[in-house]
Amino acid sequence: MAKINTGLDTFTRYSQWFILVTAVFITCLITANITAVKLVGVFGLVLPAAVIIFPISYIFGDVLTPLMEEHQRG
Repeated sequence: MAKINTGLDTFTRYSQWFILVTAVFITCLITANITAVKLVGVFGLVLPAAVIIFPISYIFGDVLTPLMEEHQRG
């Protein structure tokens, strides 16, 4: 994390990993909401597609939490 002073504003620069994980997390949530009405066959079961995608967002959320804590500690 680095604070950059442009003369007018000071803004915080986030790490590339933080931005990437946040983007994937949001993408998983949006995709799960869109595909919630789509049915897919998985191992002989017919399930909503969101059942497969939504748990992935928890994984990225668990990765995102320590990154945000590190950022706030500065």
